[in-house]
Amino acid sequence: RGCLSGNIPDIFKKDESSILMGDFNLGYRSKAFDSLRNLGLASHIRGKTALKLKRKDGKHLTHPYDNVFTKKLNVCDAGITDFSYGFETLKQARYISDHLPIWIKIPR
Repeated sequence: RGCLSGNIPDIFKKDESSILMGDFNLGYRSKAFDSLRNLGLASHIRGKTALKLKRKDGKHLTHPYDNVFTKKLNVCDAGITDFSYGFETLKQARYISDHLPIWIKIPR
């Protein structure tokens, strides 16, 4: 039983289209999301979404904490927008946010 099981709003328990998104401080594979998966919600973001303090060995991302979970929606694309390349340093980018924006595309 996932640790979110006692805190899931009723909307996600209904047989309706729904979206749950945010910074969960957990990777998408975490067992804490089992209760969401058992309700039919699927995660769509696969990748690290948090910025490190400094680049190390050419890498600048850490933890896959942010995600979008959907139920009964046709998600045709999803991704992470890395805005940090527009800044000289990660410190400058982190003034905007220490997390990268995530998105999903749902056809009309």
